[in-house]
Amino acid sequence: MSNEAEIAKLVGAMSASFPNTNVTDATVEVYISMLKDIPLDVLATSVEQCMAESEFFPTIAKLRNRALALVAPPRRDPMDAWGVVIKEIQRVGFYRSPHFEDPLIARAVDCMGWQYLCTSENIVADRAHFAKVYEQFVERESQDAKLLPQARRLREMANVREIGDGRAF
Repeated sequence: MSNEAEIAKLVGAMSASFPNTNVTDATVEVYISMLKDIPLDVLATSVEQCMAESEFFPTIAKLRNRALALVAPPRRDPMDAWGVVIKEIQRVGFYRSPHFEDPLIARAVDCMGWQYLCTSENIVADRAHFAKVYEQFVERESQDAKLLPQARRLREMANVREIGDGRAF
């Protein structure tokens, strides 16, 4: 059975779970179109979870967000991430290179500068700046993960080509 047929079955299951919702053939087609890029096992689990916790027929956005939440790598809160940075400063110091498991922590540290962080005397301000930078990277990663494949391709094309005057159109 094709993915589209399986997605149609999932929409049918949701329809049966929410009998007051009128699900038309057009609705099923739109759900198939907007959900077909999600791996079927992840989508099935997302549908089941949404049916279990929702009072109303789940929107495409809710299903996509639930699917993302199931597979997205867990991220630390900014203060925990800062704690990782402090431990690495203590472990390797100014002259050696740090290693971070979380690539977003590494990017935030790169933005601020490793040597700067190691020698700074204003740890309170550094912590606040790091937290802001790290949160922005986490938010950007989350927004990028929500992009539909066609939107992701457009973004990649925009990142590749140079836009002379800074406008996309």
